[in-house]
Amino acid sequence: MFILPRNTRRSGYIPEGKTEVIKKSKGNQIRCTSGILWVTIEGDSRDFRLSPLQDLPIPNQGMVVLSGPASYQVSAVQHPTRSHRAPASVNILCK
Repeated sequence: MFILPRNTRRSGYIPEGKTEVIKKSKGNQIRCTSGILWVTIEGDSRDFRLSPLQDLPIPNQGMVVLSGPASYQVSAVQHPTRSHRAPASVNILCK
């Protein structure tokens, strides 16, 4: 589990069957850099599936759970998040 300071980035790899948890993630942006990245956001009833080079802004302050297998990059550069809508290119999966 980690909290990302502002204006920083973190990259990592998540093996199949493992997870990574990000706390206090509002304003962060998650990018899948390889593989398939599954994203679950606390307080959102949807799950998101990111393919390589797809981004997902995090709209709330809850925890975010990432699972793979995938490589990812999390940017803590504050991006405006005016709605809870994912970009059109992101696959949204209902629970």
